Amino acid sequence: MRTVEDKELLIETLKENECLIATGFDGALIGITEGMNPVAVYDYWECINCLVRQDGMLWEEACEFMQFNVVSAFVGDKTPIYIRDFRDYEFELPSQ
Repeated sequence: MRTVEDKELLIETLKENECLIATGFDGALIGITEGMNPVAVYDYWECINCLVRQDGMLWEEACEFMQFNVVSAFVGDKTPIYIRDFRDYEFELPSQ
């Protein structure tokens, strides 16, 4: 579990690297990339949860909004990235 101090350190690191921050998704911020061009990293599914909780969107509306208005938006070299973590999801494999 992340502490307040961890989150503060992450925010400070993002500021030091002049990374763009996605408005309204503070609860979904999970890290920063390493390398020549560090950018903010967000949990895709948690961003959708933010839209549902904060903006009152239905799940389907939030998914559509996320895809077309957030993920597809390029605002320069410091555009955040959104990670879809599938480790906790179960998938049904097609019958063979």
